[in-house]
Amino acid sequence: MPSNSQNEHRLVKICLAEACSRAGLPVPGDLIQRDMVALCDTIESKTGVMISLSTIKRLLNGQFARIPQWLR
Repeated sequence: MPSNSQNEHRLVKICLAEACSRAGLPVPGDLIQRDMVALCDTIESKTGVMISLSTIKRLLNGQFARIPQWLR
């Protein structure tokens, strides 16, 4: 059975894929810089939560060692 952190990582990837789909962007593996900026902007406008470009890049690359700093 997968550990909680593995489940959380899988859920983050699912959420990123869904966010890309809803924003009309390519799948996460095909995003370019301007797509990632658009994803950050879309997340902020829909949720009021700002996620930095560097955090989006880290999450897309599966780098979960650092906890993001959520800004409102």
